[in-house]
Amino acid sequence: MRSRKLGVLAVVVALASAGCANLPLETKPQAIRAAPTGPEVTEGLQPPEKNLPAADVVRAFVEANAQEADLHAASRQYLAPEVAKQWKPRSEILILDDNFNTIRAPQAEQPDDENETVITLVGNMIGKLGPDRSFTPQNEPLEKKLRLRRQPDTGEWRIVELPSLVITNREQFSKNFFTTRLYFYAPNSDVLVPDLRYVAAQPAEGLTSRIMHLLMHGPSYSIRGAVEDPLSAATMETNVREVGTAVEVPLTGLVGVSTEERRRIVTQVVMSLENVDLVRLQSDGKPLLPDRTDWRRSDLKPATPKIADSDGYAVLNGRIYSLKDGDPCRAPRGGGGTTGAAPRNRWKAASSRWWSGSATTSACGWGSWANSSRR
Repeated sequence: MRSRKLGVLAVVVALASAGCANLPLETKPQAIRAAPTGPEVTEGLQPPEKNLPAADVVRAFVEANAQEADLHAASRQYLAPEVAKQWKPRSEILILDDNFNTIRAPQAEQPDDENETVITLVGNMIGKLGPDRSFTPQNEPLEKKLRLRRQPDTGEWRIVELPSLVITNREQFSKNFFTTRLYFYAPNSDVLVPDLRYVAAQPAEGLTSRIMHLLMHGPSYSIRGAVEDPLSAATMETNVREVGTAVEVPLTGLVGVSTEERRRIVTQVVMSLENVDLVRLQSDGKPLLPDRTDWRRSDLKPATPKIADSDGYAVLNGRIYSLKDGDPCRAPRGGGGTTGAAPRNRWKAASSRWWSGSATTSACGWGSWANSSRR
């Protein structure tokens, strides 16, 4: 039971860790018909600027990689046509700090052909977005070589050799992704555990479908096995769709599921689709619960479900700091306290040393350090 509790609490630490990389934590998903208002995304592809130097082509490619729409159509514009057709990027995204550089590789590494060149991408990776769209903080240097060729028909530099990795920078990632909280349950409890994810902002009309797709695939990898997912037995018959003023979620696979468990599913879905005004939950073409077809958050019982609430904490230079305000935590009764403010400019050094503890209250949200475990 103790290990389960630690696993559940670890999700709060995972959520807070994203903030240490200065990624957005509060941009909100919008309903299907609403245009996103958080990230500053421009509709339609912006063609590459003409006559860009090779190093600037690589920089523009990295920045465009934050746009996932149409299989990275924006960044494929910076690839040679034959390469653009064949490039199969991985599903994870590496995120660099904004002070990355693109520089010409040393002469010894340059091709003999004057119409080709090698550019080195150099930067500090602050984290990565996994296939499950959860963010993992990191702090390590990254260096990649890209080969470019001047195109004979246009004279423009285009990339002809590149890694399968998708690499972008923090600013563009922040502009092109929304954060959303999916909800699962603490074991043997009706307490909801938030699971922070990042969802591509474009195309806007598919945003709710993408959020529901993530929810149907269960908890993020870091908390799998530590939370309960009432939707685990369900599948989607089709994508979510608009029916009048409601967003319909057509589920199947829930035959024999109890009324109590169905109510938990309603709460889970409605809370996870928090910016959708009206949710219509269906099971094999019929209302998931017979007493109501459409659900608003105010229809839930209770209308404000219990949500696990802790900001988590981190260890830095032998001290424990709150991730809420960066201040050092008071030790439990009988332990030695610490004083002074946390060195905020050194959070990245601690990003790989996260702690979780029991849910008793103290100055840092959790007071029983004896039940802590290092990840």
